[in-house]
Amino acid sequence: MGKDSDIIKFKQIPQATEAVCMKVYGPYNRLNENIREVLEWIEANGYTITYPPRYSYVDGI
Repeated sequence: MGKDSDIIKFKQIPQATEAVCMKVYGPYNRLNENIREVLEWIEANGYTITYPPRYSYVDGI
């Protein structure tokens, strides 16, 4: 687990048994568009979000 900062906090959360995942390549300024795409897919396929979303950011190679 990483170190907390002023903008990022780390914590242990329960294991997910089922999830919708999306890998995005490209600039972070398109992140809202990417999130909207996955939310539309969830709704169109009859799924319901039951927990807050989980994100993993990678900056660099």
